[in-house]
Amino acid sequence: MRSYFKSGLLAAICLSVLALGGFAAHQSIELTQAQAAIEAKDITIKTQSDSLTELAATVDTLSGQVDDLVTQAELVAALNAEHEQNKQVIADTGNDWLNNSNKLQVSEHETTRTWAAMPLPDDARRMLIDASTSGQNSHSKQTSIRPATFKHDGYWLPATAI
Repeated sequence: MRSYFKSGLLAAICLSVLALGGFAAHQSIELTQAQAAIEAKDITIKTQSDSLTELAATVDTLSGQVDDLVTQAELVAALNAEHEQNKQVIADTGNDWLNNSNKLQVSEHETTRTWAAMPLPDDARRMLIDASTSGQNSHSKQTSIRPATFKHDGYWLPATAI
């Protein structure tokens, strides 16, 4: 009976060692799987961190470009305002000339009225027409070449912004 008892005890110990070995193997497999999952998450975190760094650099670049565009827009607005003022001055000057020429035609002096009513000689008319259109229609190579940028109020503005 003692031998049965020793055999049973030995069998129980063997079974418990086998069960413990199986449990340890199962835990080892789960640990390996968990480590692989952790490494995959670490790679994902590293990739996302790199993406965030690239996005931050892109945002900084775009912010600088936006600032440049705002500066250029302010310059264009200032140029447009200056142009409108100059246009008004030119229109006022033209109106003054027209009023003065009309005053000549209704002058109290007969000589002035006669002179104002006379037509211009052909060569004087051609000279006035040439002078008035020379700045608008001269498309020679020298006048049609424009710089890529020009300076206005201390700032360099691209010619495409005008």
